[in-house]
Amino acid sequence: MTFSDQLKAFMNELNCSAKELSSLSGVSAPVISRYLHEERVPSADSSTVKAIAGGLALIASNRNINLTNDEIAAALRSTLSVNIRDFAHSVEMLKKLLKQLDISNSKFARAMSFDSSLISRIFLGQRKPSNPEGFIMNACEYIARAVPGETIRLALHDLIGTTDEPSVFENSSRLSAFLYTCITSETAVPQANPVEEFLHVFDSFDLNEYIRSLHFDETDIPSAASGMPVTKIYNGEDEMMAAELAFLQTTAISHSQKDVTMYSDMPIEEIFANSEFAKKWMLGMSLLLKKGLHLNMIHNVSRPFNEIMIGLELYIPMYMTGQISPYYLKEASGNPFIHTLRVSGSAVLTGEAISGHYKDARCILSKSKDEIAYYTKCAENLLDKASPLMNIYRRDTLREYRNFLYSDLQENTKPLYLRYSTLPLFTISDELLDRILLRNKIDTKTVAAIKEHV
Repeated sequence: MTFSDQLKAFMNELNCSAKELSSLSGVSAPVISRYLHEERVPSADSSTVKAIAGGLALIASNRNINLTNDEIAAALRSTLSVNIRDFAHSVEMLKKLLKQLDISNSKFARAMSFDSSLISRIFLGQRKPSNPEGFIMNACEYIARAVPGETIRLALHDLIGTTDEPSVFENSSRLSAFLYTCITSETAVPQANPVEEFLHVFDSFDLNEYIRSLHFDETDIPSAASGMPVTKIYNGEDEMMAAELAFLQTTAISHSQKDVTMYSDMPIEEIFANSEFAKKWMLGMSLLLKKGLHLNMIHNVSRPFNEIMIGLELYIPMYMTGQISPYYLKEASGNPFIHTLRVSGSAVLTGEAISGHYKDARCILSKSKDEIAYYTKCAENLLDKASPLMNIYRRDTLREYRNFLYSDLQENTKPLYLRYSTLPLFTISDELLDRILLRNKIDTKTVAAIKEHV
């Protein structure tokens, strides 16, 4: 039942008009009219709901009808509240609607005045806004204002098969309320395909926007030592997160430019569900990259599928810097013992736990030269057993990339279309290339570089 339906039910039961309710509640008649016509919906915790409940309770008392203020307020708020389960359902509906309308996460975040990284975490189910109902309502109001009604009608038809009156889609206020009802209803939502969702996010990824969201360009590498002891022991899940951040900080502020090697087969889903830790960890990783360090990331590809997808979303943006070499181990992880190893030129972090008992994990962070030397050798041995996950080429390694292409052409006996996702750029005509560059408003300097490459 919607707020409008519940309000109408009370007014019918009490046989009162909008004018009478306005007089006794102090809420203007036009506002009540908009609520009745589903053109607006108040927030569950707003003073308006309290005032309307008080007005209805006063009318009930005057007419000797057994309806209390608390009962009325609870009934009205129940149509507005969104519990965690409902919110997850509503977010899925909202994500699908935005995708149908071709509204990117970054564009939606700007319209909602949210940080794009926060919107991503909300959509991944890692965060919940302080006012879920208000978040969904504001999203509906934005969509109703920004997108033509007919476009929304077609999108909703594809999602839930709605055949509502056309007049709803001609009025942004009514459309906003109708969208809210559609998104928060109990209509079943098809299960999202995680690969498809990831590819959609990756396709709309903007590296410059990602860097800005981390304030990468504004972040200075600390130069003062943090005063950490030579060796420190961390116990439990929370301290493990603190140890990760301490390792990143120690490595960032040191003078060492040695490569950093990282491996872990410990679960990551619960850790990165902590949005504060995730943000600090990403910032710490950004500091290492900004410092110019090269990172060897050894991945555990035997993780559960959902953890692999989380890892892809975390690492692939950083891979675009070209400073990370990703590897993987062909052997399965060492359950029941699980491990973490982080080694840089200035610190080493080792950790262990029993699978399924991650809260009892323990790790040691050390700046001892002997410990660093020993675990550096361990990291080198681990890299010897690892296989490259992918090769990443940058502008300064263009020669290596061309050599790879040339040697691959000489050695590979299979047709190229079985190995590459698209034809090489030089296979299109110069005229078509010019049209593509012009349509995408590519600047003159970049156009020259692209043509030189071709």
